[in-house]
Amino acid sequence: MFTGQTSFDQPFIISSSHLLEVNTDAPCDVNPCYNNGVCRNKVNDYRCICPEGYYGYHCECGSRVFTSSTGSFSSPNYPHPYTNNLYCTYLIRVQSGQRINLAFTSIITEDKYDYLQVFDGSRVSDRRLLNFSGSIDNASIIQSTGNVILVLFTTDGSITERIHCYLYLAFMREINFYMKLANLTRVKQ
Repeated sequence: MFTGQTSFDQPFIISSSHLLEVNTDAPCDVNPCYNNGVCRNKVNDYRCICPEGYYGYHCECGSRVFTSSTGSFSSPNYPHPYTNNLYCTYLIRVQSGQRINLAFTSIITEDKYDYLQVFDGSRVSDRRLLNFSGSIDNASIIQSTGNVILVLFTTDGSITERIHCYLYLAFMREINFYMKLANLTRVKQ
């Protein structure tokens, strides 16, 4: 798992490349691996060796840890549709004594097959705050009870959509978050 502080100057984009065609005789001739993954040929197949912090069949997804008191991130491959077979985790950990408000400006996933889940803690065994599949076109806010939230995004092997933006803010008092949320610029499809 990748650990460390993340810059929030840009949306979280894991990869902007697309796999167009892979030659099954020598699939690594055109590297199908994202995020500087190294391709290794196998019999009628290939394997991507992913750099630290990335995983997935094509190294298309990663584990991210956010420790800043405010930030934002987007789904893999944003603004393009996310890829298939993802298992992406985003851990938000703020200072002890603070809580986290997590807002989604727009969510579109393949209903009943691709899921966005949010857990009130650092593990998937912690209390689930959100288990979502489908679409939402207005800001939704989730609030933690502590200083850690785990966001898990999973997709199946078929239709892909896009999750536009996740925003979060650590808070001691609630009012500042709602004032900032009211000033958000909506992300257009």
